[in-house]
Amino acid sequence: MIKKILFLALFLFSLTSAKATHIVGGEIEMKHIVGNDYNIRVNLYFDDINGASFLRYGDAYISLYRKRDNAFIRELFVPVISDTILTYANPKCAVGNLKTRHIVYQLRVTLPSAIYNDPQGYYLSWSNCCRNGIISNIQYPMSTSQTFYMEFPALSRNGGQFINSTPSLPVPNNPYACLNQPFTLNWGSTDPDGDQLVYGLREPKSAVPFSFQKSAPYPTVDWWT
Repeated sequence: MIKKILFLALFLFSLTSAKATHIVGGEIEMKHIVGNDYNIRVNLYFDDINGASFLRYGDAYISLYRKRDNAFIRELFVPVISDTILTYANPKCAVGNLKTRHIVYQLRVTLPSAIYNDPQGYYLSWSNCCRNGIISNIQYPMSTSQTFYMEFPALSRNGGQFINSTPSLPVPNNPYACLNQPFTLNWGSTDPDGDQLVYGLREPKSAVPFSFQKSAPYPTVDWWT
């Protein structure tokens, strides 16, 4: 039986010149450990040159909702467990001051299958403000947040516990896209449950500005046309 999890990894590339070094993205992962315990993990790729340094610190506030009616369930305070600099496979157009941090947040949580049993499942989301001011293909990047989103199914099925984990994504080693040049990225993901993996391109998600709303649906960014 094929089990499905919706998993969104959001990356924004907007290179208009050799000086445009903003590469920001990430994803939320959920890995089963034992019993009802799971690791919630966030991979954040942070532009160390153009990003605001104060955004690197503190917990990630991950919100958990029921998908059927977007009802808020709980909030998770996920601490930083590592902060390292990425090593790139150097493309010819890369500039010398390209520097991206891989910041990892992780928390072990208990999600009882008897409670998280809604047939339509649940989702985790995290909105983080804001994007780098150097971005040139979206409107007002300094006031445009970035929302990470991950769905998971009901944790019980047919009267028993249903165990599933998100795919494991590799740390990118060449996410630098050069203007008007071919670009490839090895996305060699694996899935611990043997699920079928399907890939697609989606528009980056933002959040409702000047609002405390955190649940879906989330608006997309506003592009310059």
